[in-house]
Amino acid sequence: MNRILTAIWIGLFSVAFSQAQTVQLLPSELSLVPVTGLGQDRHWQQLVVTLSAADAASAAALTIAMPNGLVVSDTDKDGAIADEIRVVYASVAGEEPGFAASTSSSAERIVIGSTAAAAVGGRIYVQFPTLSAAAPNATQVRYGRIDFADAAENDLAEGPQIRFVTQDDFAAMGSMKVVTFRSVLAVPTRRPLLWGRPFPTSTRSCSRICPI
Repeated sequence: MNRILTAIWIGLFSVAFSQAQTVQLLPSELSLVPVTGLGQDRHWQQLVVTLSAADAASAAALTIAMPNGLVVSDTDKDGAIADEIRVVYASVAGEEPGFAASTSSSAERIVIGSTAAAAVGGRIYVQFPTLSAAAPNATQVRYGRIDFADAAENDLAEGPQIRFVTQDDFAAMGSMKVVTFRSVLAVPTRRPLLWGRPFPTSTRSCSRICPI
């Protein structure tokens, strides 16, 4: 009986450990990426990396290969990519690993360095502007390799999947459905909302309501 319980405990521990490390594209709506020429070409991605180990400090703690057809945008045209990447770390117990984009980052590859150890369960938020191809070779692609400097982490052969939205797709969908109302905010058409005040039909000064 003890052997059975031990086996179950080890199995549960293994599952929990394997699920601890994740790389997600959040919110999930960001998996829809407009091609160049659709909209203002100012789109963002946010990857959330949950650590499964207390990663040691490294100049290249995390490396993320971009998907084919999508690159980090150099919005200020200064030739540098590191200044385009914002990194935020959600600590577990107040630790400060100092995660930041490395100057070795390129349009095709993001490199995140750190100055101190992280913690198990710590989350790294990587936010960056993107530029997609006008005519991608594939509609659905995945992020490339995601490598960790700390050997305790498991490197990933590929990351989250994205789908390119073309002009035809956009016309067919009517919108990209980026904004979705929860049921509490969604009202059937036969039951209109009666809350609030009607919009004024005449011009009205709002200086008292909205002071500068």
